Amino acid sequence: MRFRISDFGFRIGHDQGRADRGVHPCLPIALAVAMALALPGLARADEQADRQFTFAARLMQRSELQLAQEAFGEFIRKNPGDARVDDARYYIGLLAYRQRDAATALKELGSITKPKDVSMAATLLLRGQIKLATGDGPGAVSDLEKVDGTSLTDNETKASWHYLLGGAYRTVKNTTAAAKQFDMASEADSKVRGLALLELGKVRIESGDTAAALEALTAAIDAQLDAPQAAEARGLAAAVAYEQRQYEMSAHLYNQIIQRYQTTEQFKPALMGLLRALYASGQDEELIRQHEALAKLLSPDEQAEALYLRGAAHVRLKQYDEGGRKLLDFFQRFGKDHPLSDEVAYLFAVCFYHSDLDRFEKWYAGLEGELDKMAHGPDLRYLRAQAAIKREQFAQAIAYLDPLIAKPENDYAQRALLQRAALYEKLDNKAKASSDYALYVTRYGKDPKSVDAGRWAIDLAFNAGEYEKVAELAPTWAAAQKDAPATAPVRIKQIIALIKLKRNDEALKAADTLLGIEKADPKLVTLGHFYRGLILASKAQPVRDSGVDSTKPAIEALQAALSGALPETQQAEAIELIARLHRMAGRDDDAIAMYETLRQRRPLDGVNTLTALWVGRGLHHRKRYETALIWLTEVLGRRDAEPSAMAEALFLAAESNHDLDKHAEALKLYDQLLAFGHAFGDQARLGRAQSLAALDRTDEAIKQYDDLITVDASMIAATALLEGGLLHWRRARLLEKANDTPAADEAYAEARKRLNRTVILYDLPQLGTLPDRAMVMLGVVDAASGKVDKQQVRERLDAVLKRPTPTAWQSAAKAEIALLDGRRGEAVFLWRKMITDSDEPAAKAYARGRLADLGETP
Repeated sequence: MRFRISDFGFRIGHDQGRADRGVHPCLPIALAVAMALALPGLARADEQADRQFTFAARLMQRSELQLAQEAFGEFIRKNPGDARVDDARYYIGLLAYRQRDAATALKELGSITKPKDVSMAATLLLRGQIKLATGDGPGAVSDLEKVDGTSLTDNETKASWHYLLGGAYRTVKNTTAAAKQFDMASEADSKVRGLALLELGKVRIESGDTAAALEALTAAIDAQLDAPQAAEARGLAAAVAYEQRQYEMSAHLYNQIIQRYQTTEQFKPALMGLLRALYASGQDEELIRQHEALAKLLSPDEQAEALYLRGAAHVRLKQYDEGGRKLLDFFQRFGKDHPLSDEVAYLFAVCFYHSDLDRFEKWYAGLEGELDKMAHGPDLRYLRAQAAIKREQFAQAIAYLDPLIAKPENDYAQRALLQRAALYEKLDNKAKASSDYALYVTRYGKDPKSVDAGRWAIDLAFNAGEYEKVAELAPTWAAAQKDAPATAPVRIKQIIALIKLKRNDEALKAADTLLGIEKADPKLVTLGHFYRGLILASKAQPVRDSGVDSTKPAIEALQAALSGALPETQQAEAIELIARLHRMAGRDDDAIAMYETLRQRRPLDGVNTLTALWVGRGLHHRKRYETALIWLTEVLGRRDAEPSAMAEALFLAAESNHDLDKHAEALKLYDQLLAFGHAFGDQARLGRAQSLAALDRTDEAIKQYDDLITVDASMIAATALLEGGLLHWRRARLLEKANDTPAADEAYAEARKRLNRTVILYDLPQLGTLPDRAMVMLGVVDAASGKVDKQQVRERLDAVLKRPTPTAWQSAAKAEIALLDGRRGEAVFLWRKMITDSDEPAAKAYARGRLADLGETP
């Protein structure tokens, strides 16, 4: 139960013209200010007029008000031409008003035209005060507005003027101007500060700005006020705090009035105000304690309300037996016809319901036929449904709720409909639950809960896979919402439902709508980009002759999704999809980069075999052998891989190991590939020979190379000749070190023969740098054998320098020529530069070997 400010008995109206006081509350202070402004100078000369004026002033200073007034009147009569006549009129007005003769005061003050010592500000200020106190609000405004505020030099006077002007504005209902003046009056540390804040609070209440009113009133409480005004400030602040739902503050202020200001007119209203505030703030135990102390001070009507609040407090504290006794006491003292009797009766039923459920149900059964005639029939029917729910009798609870729902005008129909929907959910009847939620939206579309009900109807349909229903409900529900960002979750479900229904054009429009919502949840915007990307990807086509790339919009949408907080599983899906789109558009480098990103996020078992092989192949060709092996190993571990895919994966894995100088691993893979009996036979045998050579199994390597010299593939045959020749050269050098000259000469001869055949038979452009390499190595072998003169060696190397296509082997030829000419340093420099600059593994290996031959570091 909540109450209005007016319910607490506190007045916030004007005090003008109050016969009990005769003056505005500010006037005792303001009159003192007026006297200070206009206090006459005492006798300046021993003249008759001066003595008479001084005599009147002395009487006024001694508070001989009537005698002083008569003396100033006599001064005017005897000295009509004196410059101080208007000053005397001012004092007569002041003295007359202090004696409650406002008419004489206004008459005298109204005749002032040119005072000598008294300022016109003082005259206007006093006249405005009197008009304000006598109820002439417009006249007070007129006089007080004429006061020149800049002429008021001290804070006390200026504050009083602002205060009086605020009061005048308030009487003419100019609350905005009044509030401004009271606010200005409260700025200075003056005697009227507390009064100004109190009046400011009242004006704020009148204008409906209760928050500002509470601020002003609490400041007034801290200022200097006499007891009645301090109590009034607290009473108004307590009522406003209650209105603002600051119930604890309200209770605290009411309690202060009760404790400190028992003789003020705010005391009685504070008693009931305290109990109401304690109840509203949930301080039930304190309410019970205060009720015990204050009940006898309340009026009969207040005692009834207080007893009801106490009974309700016991119910909230789950003290159902005690609550029942107090509620029964209410009926015994105030009867069943009291305005609160229906509420009390219902609470009594609540106590019964909580204390003995079986007896409650029997009692309900006895009344069931009369419920439609009872004022609290719907309440009891609803309570009976709750009893069934307690016993988890959900079907019975639904039966009790049905009659309430059938009559929408019923107070419980609305909440019962939501509860029935929830019960259907408990019974796993999603169809009826969804229908109830949809019905709630239809009936109570303006109710804030309808927003959630609509969402629940859509959620249930979505979770049940009823995508058609989602597609139907979602746009209608979303269009009815004023809070566009709140529709984003439903928009997501709408998009997914339309995608499931293969209505991609509608889904795309829904995604665009979602992305057009300002301030939508960033996570949902991210999902919007994701689903938009999926839809656009489904429409993407390979780049055709027109050059239009339809993959870019999809990639942009998916990249936007990845830049947000996309769930992990969908991140992987988006990355894989971007990779496919890049591959579709021929951007293989970008595609491989995205597949690598995907690998770092999830296991590769989700990538199909041909894609994994494609990525592994691409990485191998880009000389990223370590990473290529990860993808290729994944393919090799799949039993269902096609033989052709398995063979290529074996070959590429072997080649990658070979290029990583993991020759033992490479040899095993080459052997597996040869045993597999599929394609890549000659390439596998060549790789096998290279691995054997690298493992210093020279004889086996040479035999393998010899088997490849006659194969049809020129690259394989040429490589076999070249690398077989280099093996014979390596053998020759070892034999030389062993001083086996005949065998060394034979090995040199075999090496030269093979290298010559390579140079002569395979100087073909399609073999790339292999012919250049063969020519350089023939020159090296010739020079090392000692069987060929330097000029012939130089000619071989010069032939490499004359070749049209620049290669690393031209640098090698220059280095060998420099060595022939004795320029060892230049040769070393060129070989080292080859190591740092060349991207050809064979050229790097040659350079390192030659540096080692000379005992130099790479």
